[in-house]
Amino acid sequence: IVVDESLLKTYAGVYEEDGVERLVGLENGKLYYQRIGANKMSMKPYARDKFFFENTAVIGEFKRDARNNIIALELSNKRGISRSILRRTDKTIGP
Repeated sequence: IVVDESLLKTYAGVYEEDGVERLVGLENGKLYYQRIGANKMSMKPYARDKFFFENTAVIGEFKRDARNNIIALELSNKRGISRSILRRTDKTIGP
């Protein structure tokens, strides 16, 4: 599946769970996920708002509110067992 870069940009931001921040960023037209201080993981789309994390058993689904804004990223394993929900923050990705 090919996702337009304008849609990919809507996913980029800082997400948080239990005070721990994670980044979802866009580089060279590809989305990545990164825990602070860890390596970036490439995210490959398989449906609208749904991504596989390359070389892992993790999938991510971006959740939207009634106004169609991204509000969270739910992470689970490929069997669909929910692992965590990362809430989107108002923080921006720094330099």
